[in-house]
Amino acid sequence: SESDLTRQEKEFIQTSILHMLTALEREKVSDEEEKTKIEIEKERLKSALLRSISHDLRTPLTTLQSGTSFIHDSYDLIDEKTKKNMLLDINNETTRLSEFVDNLLNMTRLNANQLKLKLKFELVDDILTEVFLRLYKRLGNHNLDIEKKDEIMYVYSDSALLMQVFINLVDNAIKHSPDNSNIKINYNQLGNYIIFLISDEGSGIQKEYIDSIFTDFVSIQVSKSDRIKGIGLGLSISKAIINAHGGEITAYNNKDKGATFKFTIPCVINYVKKGDIKS
Repeated sequence: SESDLTRQEKEFIQTSILHMLTALEREKVSDEEEKTKIEIEKERLKSALLRSISHDLRTPLTTLQSGTSFIHDSYDLIDEKTKKNMLLDINNETTRLSEFVDNLLNMTRLNANQLKLKLKFELVDDILTEVFLRLYKRLGNHNLDIEKKDEIMYVYSDSALLMQVFINLVDNAIKHSPDNSNIKINYNQLGNYIIFLISDEGSGIQKEYIDSIFTDFVSIQVSKSDRIKGIGLGLSISKAIINAHGGEITAYNNKDKGATFKFTIPCVINYVKKGDIKS
């Protein structure tokens, strides 16, 4: 306002404006590329979810359809032992299907922050006994060893959701360990928490998956020829349920073989807020 700009000052301003415009243009392009990547990732996850849900639904439904159809068409031609074995398979697949639907529903409630805990003191032995009764039919050649304690221990928890965590983790151990191997559940009290350990004798967890194993849609490749299919909701939902109780869950490889999942559940009221979701 006091004097005209010199030629050098005008060139400096024009150069500065040009640099700013170039930087803004680059920022705009970068934002657009990032948005495009996000949209592509969303579509990829949607496709993966649909494919995996289709797989997880098709497998039990195929067993149910073929099993019931065969029994109906050949009822008088097959012996009682075969009928019982087929009905056991049908029951197992029905249970798996029900638990799969429960996982999907709980995932939806978690995303909407609508999962409410029904907390009360539960006897640890009672929960683990119920877990065994719900799992023994699907163990096959696996042995499930549940530790027995002389002392009485309680957890302050939602027993239905806590049992779902055990079922998800033991089912995961069954998938990732060979026949005739052992799966162990151990527990102990440390301060205001009960520590639970679920160990298997499988091939363990690859290092690159340790940090992301509790993430939705993670597909864990045990070997080049052994990929565990499915949407992998069990572990991520288990983590959300444990966090909602005020506990923590981790996974690590054993020194000799297999992997262990470790989680904590409070055994006193003060450490949990009802309905509090920590995802």
